[in-house]
Amino acid sequence: MFTITVGDQKGAKTTTQCVVEEYVAVHHVSVAVNKSHSSLYCDEAWGTDPRFTWLHEGASIPDEVGRMSNDGRILYVSHMPLCGHFTCTVSNSLGHSSATYTAAAACVGGGKGTAVAVTCLVLLLATGGALAFLLWR
Repeated sequence: MFTITVGDQKGAKTTTQCVVEEYVAVHHVSVAVNKSHSSLYCDEAWGTDPRFTWLHEGASIPDEVGRMSNDGRILYVSHMPLCGHFTCTVSNSLGHSSATYTAAAACVGGGKGTAVAVTCLVLLLATGGALAFLLWR
């Protein structure tokens, strides 16, 4: 804290105090998951004026993946289970820091393509087994 005293030509003095704070870079970013509310929470330790952004698989968050809270700290995920890599980046004018949450579920397949592949594999194995049985007899 600084105290500033100003005097005029008549000798009158005015005193005021001023608090000067150091602008601090962002540090120690962490991501926590809240599965019951389908959300990810981003926090950082002590940076001045932190700005929060989220990425999913290295790209901006599309609407079908989720939406951010007004301050950017929370990512509300649109679908469960969570899958893939979610990265929170916290920045200010002195730099940036990030943390990534990797969900246990993989984002690959899961749709009609996977069902078709599994069906084809089962049919191929069944046909191969039948052919082997006929040749063995």
